[in-house]
Amino acid sequence: ARRHPHVLMSRMPDSRETILVIDTNETFVEVLAAALTRRGFRAIAAHNMDETLRLLRNEVPNRAILDLRLGKTSGLKLIPVLKATNPEMRIVALTGFASLETAASALRLGAVSYLAKPVDADEIIAAFEAPTH
Repeated sequence: ARRHPHVLMSRMPDSRETILVIDTNETFVEVLAAALTRRGFRAIAAHNMDETLRLLRNEVPNRAILDLRLGKTSGLKLIPVLKATNPEMRIVALTGFASLETAASALRLGAVSYLAKPVDADEIIAAFEAPTH
Protein backbone atom coordinates (compact mmCIF):
# COMPACT_ATOMS: atom_id res chain seq x y z
CA ALA A 1 0.00 0.00 0.00
CA ARG A 2 1.32 3.40 -0.94
CA ARG A 3 1.67 5.81 1.94
CA HIS A 4 0.78 9.46 1.54
CA PRO A 5 2.71 12.04 3.59
CA HIS A 6 -0.41 13.95 4.64
CA VAL A 7 -1.93 10.74 6.02
CA LEU A 8 1.23 10.09 8.03
CA MET A 9 1.11 13.62 9.38
CA SER A 10 -2.49 13.34 10.54
CA ARG A 11 -2.08 9.91 12.17
CA MET A 12 1.32 10.52 13.74
CA PRO A 13 2.02 7.09 15.24
CA ASP A 14 5.12 8.66 16.83
CA SER A 15 3.93 11.73 18.72
CA ARG A 16 7.41 13.30 18.94
CA GLU A 17 8.16 16.16 16.60
CA THR A 18 10.56 15.14 13.84
CA ILE A 19 13.62 17.32 13.28
CA LEU A 20 15.67 16.86 10.13
CA VAL A 21 19.35 17.72 10.67
CA ILE A 22 21.22 18.58 7.45
CA ASP A 23 24.96 19.14 7.77
CA THR A 24 28.08 17.77 6.06
CA ASN A 25 29.84 17.35 9.42
CA GLU A 26 28.86 13.81 10.45
CA THR A 27 30.16 14.16 14.01
CA PHE A 28 28.15 17.37 14.54
CA VAL A 29 25.03 15.66 13.16
CA GLU A 30 25.52 12.61 15.41
CA VAL A 31 26.05 14.68 18.56
CA LEU A 32 23.17 17.06 17.77
CA ALA A 33 20.77 14.21 16.89
CA ALA A 34 21.58 12.49 20.21
CA ALA A 35 21.02 15.75 22.12
CA LEU A 36 17.68 16.35 20.36
CA THR A 37 16.57 12.76 21.06
CA ARG A 38 17.37 13.21 24.75
CA ARG A 39 15.16 16.32 24.69
CA GLY A 40 12.20 14.34 23.34
CA PHE A 41 12.47 14.93 19.60
CA ARG A 42 12.76 12.35 16.82
CA ALA A 43 15.93 13.29 14.91
CA ILE A 44 16.67 12.19 11.35
CA ALA A 45 19.78 13.18 9.41
CA ALA A 46 21.11 13.93 5.95
CA HIS A 47 24.59 15.10 4.99
CA ASN A 48 24.02 16.65 1.56
CA MET A 49 21.39 17.74 -0.95
CA ASP A 50 20.90 14.25 -2.49
CA GLU A 51 20.45 12.51 0.88
CA THR A 52 17.97 15.20 1.91
CA LEU A 53 15.90 14.77 -1.25
CA ARG A 54 15.87 10.96 -0.82
CA LEU A 55 14.82 11.26 2.81
CA LEU A 56 12.00 13.69 2.00
CA ARG A 57 10.36 11.05 -0.20
CA ASN A 58 9.39 9.13 2.95
CA GLU A 59 9.54 11.71 5.74
CA VAL A 60 7.66 14.93 6.46
CA PRO A 61 9.62 16.63 9.24
CA ASN A 62 8.08 19.36 11.42
CA ARG A 63 11.41 21.15 11.78
CA ALA A 64 14.78 21.30 10.03
CA ILE A 65 18.25 22.39 11.06
CA LEU A 66 20.11 23.31 7.91
CA ASP A 67 23.78 24.15 7.42
CA LEU A 68 23.96 26.77 4.70
CA ARG A 69 27.22 25.34 3.35
CA LEU A 70 26.70 21.78 2.09
CA GLY A 71 29.98 21.11 0.34
CA LYS A 72 29.85 23.01 -2.95
CA THR A 73 26.08 23.46 -2.69
CA SER A 74 24.38 26.32 -0.88
CA GLY A 75 21.93 25.16 1.76
CA LEU A 76 19.77 28.12 0.75
CA LYS A 77 18.65 26.02 -2.25
CA LEU A 78 17.06 23.50 0.13
CA ILE A 79 14.84 25.97 2.02
CA PRO A 80 12.15 26.16 -0.72
CA VAL A 81 12.29 22.35 -1.11
CA LEU A 82 11.78 21.85 2.63
CA LYS A 83 8.91 24.37 2.70
CA ALA A 84 7.29 22.64 -0.29
CA THR A 85 7.41 19.32 1.61
CA ASN A 86 5.76 20.88 4.66
CA PRO A 87 4.71 24.56 4.41
CA GLU A 88 4.47 24.68 8.23
CA MET A 89 8.05 23.42 8.71
CA ARG A 90 10.15 25.61 10.99
CA ILE A 91 13.71 25.88 9.70
CA VAL A 92 16.78 27.09 11.57
CA ALA A 93 19.73 27.91 9.32
CA LEU A 94 23.29 27.39 10.62
CA THR A 95 26.59 28.58 9.30
CA GLY A 96 30.20 28.78 10.28
CA PHE A 97 30.55 31.75 7.92
CA ALA A 98 28.12 34.33 9.28
CA SER A 99 27.14 37.12 6.94
CA LEU A 100 24.17 39.46 7.13
CA GLU A 101 23.42 38.91 3.45
CA THR A 102 23.18 35.11 3.86
CA ALA A 103 21.10 35.51 7.03
CA ALA A 104 18.68 37.83 5.25
CA SER A 105 18.40 35.39 2.32
CA ALA A 106 17.69 32.45 4.63
CA LEU A 107 14.97 34.38 6.46
CA ARG A 108 13.46 35.68 3.21
CA LEU A 109 13.26 32.10 1.88
CA GLY A 110 11.38 30.91 4.97
CA ALA A 111 13.82 30.07 7.76
CA VAL A 112 12.56 31.19 11.18
CA SER A 113 16.04 31.87 12.53
CA TYR A 114 19.72 31.96 11.65
CA LEU A 115 22.56 30.98 13.99
CA ALA A 116 26.34 31.14 13.64
CA LYS A 117 28.26 28.01 14.69
CA PRO A 118 29.25 26.86 17.21
CA VAL A 119 25.77 26.27 18.64
CA ASP A 120 24.26 23.77 21.03
CA ALA A 121 20.92 21.96 21.03
CA ASP A 122 19.30 24.35 23.52
CA GLU A 123 20.17 27.40 21.40
CA ILE A 124 18.71 25.69 18.32
CA ILE A 125 15.51 24.66 20.12
CA ALA A 126 15.10 28.26 21.36
CA ALA A 127 15.64 29.54 17.80
CA PHE A 128 12.76 27.37 16.54
CA GLU A 129 10.46 29.35 18.81
CA ALA A 130 11.46 32.68 17.25
CA PRO A 131 8.46 34.69 16.06
CA THR A 132 7.77 34.15 12.36
CA HIS A 133 8.30 37.20 10.12
